[in-house]
Amino acid sequence: MIKIDAYTGMARVIPAFIIALPLALICYTWMPDSFAVLEGGLGKTLSKGALASGLFAAVAFVVSQATRDAGKRLEARLWPEWDGSPSVRFLRHRDAAIDAVTKCRFHKRLVELGTVPSMPKLNDENLDPTGSDAFYRSASDWLRAKTRDEKKFNLIFKENVNYGFQRNLLGCKPIGLAICAISAGSIGLAIYLGKLPFLEAGVTVIVALFLLTAVNESSLRRISDDYAKRLLEAIDQIEPAKTIAARSNAPNQAAKKTAPAEV
Repeated sequence: MIKIDAYTGMARVIPAFIIALPLALICYTWMPDSFAVLEGGLGKTLSKGALASGLFAAVAFVVSQATRDAGKRLEARLWPEWDGSPSVRFLRHRDAAIDAVTKCRFHKRLVELGTVPSMPKLNDENLDPTGSDAFYRSASDWLRAKTRDEKKFNLIFKENVNYGFQRNLLGCKPIGLAICAISAGSIGLAIYLGKLPFLEAGVTVIVALFLLTAVNESSLRRISDDYAKRLLEAIDQIEPAKTIAARSNAPNQAAKKTAPAEV
């Protein structure tokens, strides 16, 4: 049995469901009545609906395997246009999204945590912006690795899921709109032939409007900025390795002190 974790389900599978839904309804519209297992009007409707749902689930699963790749390709195109990934951009001295005092604390804390040996100064950043970004990127990658615990960093996880959903859906938006266009043509032909595909028409319009109005680069940038800010805020929640080691050794030290002397 295939197990789907929360992130995969929300960020990959659901976008695929949205993209593939009009396609499943096209199949339902043109599926011959001979495919129905049950008799009667309701029985035929239920049988065709079950078959279309199974096809829909299969198509959506296949599409979900490609949604992440589409999102990653989109990300690779957008980040240079946005002057870098948000988590890197926010650590730069020249970026004003986070105030200078908070940013100074973040830099100091990241060095204390051992993410990088030092953080670039403003002059370093001006002289070598690419080299400085390498430090910021290393620190942000370290942060992502340290905040994967969904329970401890629940807010970061939610923002990450939200970002993944929007990114992958935007990456597949051209495919989704193409499917909606095919569905619209299918609905028009069905009406011409005397069919009444009202459900299909309604769902296709809703999906198309959602993709056209709610799925865009500006929305993705806002969501990605929110995720990056929550990620950087987690710096204050992470303890240095030396502190963790000292805490774990404390019981052993206490046991040694209280142990009876040998006679």
